Amino acid sequence: IRGQVGVRRTIGVLTFRNPALFDGPTSFQADGFSTQTNFLTYQEERKGGTVQWGRAFSEYITGSFTLVGEQIRITNVANNATSFIRNQLGDQSTTGFRSSIFRDTRDFFQDPRTGSRTGLRLGFGTDYLGGTNNFYRFALDGLKYIPLPVWDLRMAFRGRIGMADGYSGSSVPLTELFFVGGINTMRGFQFGRAGPVTDTGTLAGGNKQLIFNTELIFPVLPAAKLNGVLFFDYGKGFAEEESLNFNLRKATGLEVRWISPFGPLRAAWGLKLDRTGREQSSVFEFSVGNVF
Repeated sequence: IRGQVGVRRTIGVLTFRNPALFDGPTSFQADGFSTQTNFLTYQEERKGGTVQWGRAFSEYITGSFTLVGEQIRITNVANNATSFIRNQLGDQSTTGFRSSIFRDTRDFFQDPRTGSRTGLRLGFGTDYLGGTNNFYRFALDGLKYIPLPVWDLRMAFRGRIGMADGYSGSSVPLTELFFVGGINTMRGFQFGRAGPVTDTGTLAGGNKQLIFNTELIFPVLPAAKLNGVLFFDYGKGFAEEESLNFNLRKATGLEVRWISPFGPLRAAWGLKLDRTGREQSSVFEFSVGNVF
């Protein structure tokens, strides 16, 4: 059982997991979930479940296949929301599947010094299984760590590309768009603000993303597993009418990471290098429980 209660987001998840189905290399997991999220210009409620089968194909390669069913409700849409968001007001549902395959050679998951992780995630929604959303989505993610010969320094390079689109007359649902910006994508930007934003400042989301992250990681208190990070982020979310290109947003800054007894903690301060209009020049964010 997992839960999170916050000002903008509430999450409840009930999970059953068997890591070795029939004592073999296949895992099984079933989740039931309920989430409520305030995106400022609209509120989103999601209730549903997933059934996932995972498999280790070798020491480094794993894959998964997941059946998905969820009900989605969009409410309290602001007057300045985009027409795309206003058109999704009300109830909708997604039924389909997700699949992924990853190759992971990192030496330590939470604080790696060498190795890489490369993977592909696919998503597919179809009304043939009873839902209302017809879409496909893919995301390719590559991450590489290179140790340096002095002071336990290491470099990390990460690249991500993703795309989503609808078919059979359907648009991509809001839940499948890419919101680029924030501590997990583009530091120095608030959530979603390194992607499409309306003239009134409303988040629009993108159906494409391209993100590159470069980091120099250095020890601060090795015994306490406390590290510092100098980073440069280069990326953007793209609207449907835009083509992928390398005219991306830029930010740099400093992050502190601590592998605490309670889980990974991150605090990042990012400075925009291409600030426009009324944008904030910098953003400070804090994260608990996730590794970049």
